[in-house]
Amino acid sequence: MTLKMATFVTVMPLLVGCVVSTPPPAPPPRPIPPGQVRREEVHERNEERKAEKENEKAEKKGEKEEKKHKD
Repeated sequence: MTLKMATFVTVMPLLVGCVVSTPPPAPPPRPIPPGQVRREEVHERNEERKAEKENEKAEKKGEKEEKKHKD
């Protein structure tokens, strides 16, 4: 009798439609095209070069002003 009851308790919710739903798995990440990676690298390098040039320019300007004040 207990085996029949256990079967009834186990099977009945499935027959009624009581199902545990799980979220669908996340899709795999899309591959990044090599051109986009390269583009980002170029932009970073250009920003670094620009910053270096601006620093050099500021140093030269500072040296020039120091010379003016010495004279």
